[in-house]
Amino acid sequence: MVSIKCYGEDELTLAAVTKYLPGLLDELGDQTDPDKCLVFYRPSFGRSGGISGSSFGEFDAILATHECIYLIESKWIRSGNPEKRIPLKPNQVLRHEIFEWIKNKWKEVQTWRDFKKKHSTGFENAFHSKPLASNGAV
Repeated sequence: MVSIKCYGEDELTLAAVTKYLPGLLDELGDQTDPDKCLVFYRPSFGRSGGISGSSFGEFDAILATHECIYLIESKWIRSGNPEKRIPLKPNQVLRHEIFEWIKNKWKEVQTWRDFKKKHSTGFENAFHSKPLASNGAV
């Protein structure tokens, strides 16, 4: 049997998207069969991108169902907000905005090179000169 060692929020995320996935889907109001879900655990889109780099960080998980794509940022339950509404940091908000922008523009099967050629200027305008990842990086 495989033994996975985790700590902190990573452990909570892993448990949420594996052992507790049916309950998570219920909380989200998503009727998708848990066995039909696709989970990316700790997907990284590069770190330390800063304002001018093409990297935009890493989600704790991405959950794709037949109904929706959920971008997951895990937080400790005791993160300081008694209303259970924990605001995202500016870099986390940006990460969500970038992912959504790319997802919405990616309408057809295409290569990253073609996508970048078509949408690079629009992306830089939308995200204050932040570039799309280079062709070899994707």
